[in-house]
Amino acid sequence: MGTVARGPQRLSNVVVHIERVERPFHPPKEAAIMNQQNLTYVPHVLPILVGTTVDFVNSDGLLHNLHAYMRGETLFNIAMPKFLKKKSMMFQKEGPVLLLCDVHREMSAYIMVLQNPFFALTNEEGEFTIKDIPRGSYTVKAWHENLKPQSQEVKLMEGATATIHFKLTQ
Repeated sequence: MGTVARGPQRLSNVVVHIERVERPFHPPKEAAIMNQQNLTYVPHVLPILVGTTVDFVNSDGLLHNLHAYMRGETLFNIAMPKFLKKKSMMFQKEGPVLLLCDVHREMSAYIMVLQNPFFALTNEEGEFTIKDIPRGSYTVKAWHENLKPQSQEVKLMEGATATIHFKLTQ
């Protein structure tokens, strides 16, 4: 548990995650959802585990586009006509994916593909909780689309709780 801030302002839509946990993890059977609704991607930031399928849904009833970039390269570029209500894609590489709509330039979102399921997205108050982390020493990272990522080291004992506060900068 903890908070993320930039100066006195707490930040929402920050992905906080454990950097690496050396054991295999299986993606959820149920797909995550990224909706195109009211000319906006909802949610704006979607953290997922590697191997997760994302269902892209067009709730607007008009032409949209899914243009996904990772590290400056196009992962896919798919039209979402008003009659195509859902398109599913699986994400196999770790890292942030920038999602744009080429038809509506104001639309953008991020999918953060992570190595393990120990992650959280900060709420409107900049708070987060990551549950069920096994005991051990870890690097915890905070990622925001416009600010420098930050890391902190944490050591968890059996049954203990750690509190971390991040202050992100430009």
